[in-house]
This record gives sequence, structure tokens and C-alpha cells, in this order.
Amino acid sequence: RASHLSMQWGVDGRATWSAPRGLALCLTPLLAGGVALLFHLLADAGPAAIALILGAFTAAHILHLVLVRRHLTQD
Repeated sequence: RASHLSMQWGVDGRATWSAPRGLALCLTPLLAGGVALLFHLLADAGPAAIALILGAFTAAHILHLVLVRRHLTQD
């Protein structure tokens, strides 16, 4: 169990930076909530726009988890 998880990868597939495990796993959901709230408050975005934003962040979070798992099992 790694104490730090990769957050970004270069074009060569190597991790360029990492974050503490808790932050790495919580960052995308927290960012998604903040962005959705901001869109709701400032742009008066409807439910469809909020769902699209949250769906995109969910897909990005799943991709991040897949890449972290791949990186951890490479070693």
C-alpha cells in the first residue's frame, strides 16, 4: 500500500508527481463538487449541465484510479 499515489504522468508513461494517498483519492470528487456548485451559483446551470460536469469528473476519477492501479502493479 503506497503512502503516495501518482497524480500525473508524462508522455513516456512515468509519473511526474505524486500526492499523499488521502489527497490523491479525494481530490477529484472534491474538485467536481466545487466546480458543479460554482456552475450552479454563477451560471445558473440547469440539471443537465450539472449532470454533464459531474459525469465528466466521474470519468476522470475512474481513469485516474485505473492509471494509479496500473502504475502500482508495474513495480
